[in-house]
Amino acid sequence: MRSPGDIEFLTQIANQVAIAVENALAFGEIRELKDKLAQEKLYLEDEIRSEMNFAQIVGTALPCAESSSEWKP
Repeated sequence: MRSPGDIEFLTQIANQVAIAVENALAFGEIRELKDKLAQEKLYLEDEIRSEMNFAQIVGTALPCAESSSEWKP
């Protein structure tokens, strides 16, 4: 037979295991979100570089520079 002390001990262990499982799941989710954020950061940095290069190309091409002056108020 199990004593009340055994049941209390097993309950404490079960609670600790539950906390460990919750922490492991949370850690996994945080890692996934961190990886996703890093990928989005790289994508946005690439987009910014593309935008900057496009502005330089348009700004240095003579016909574009001349026609862009027509767009300015």
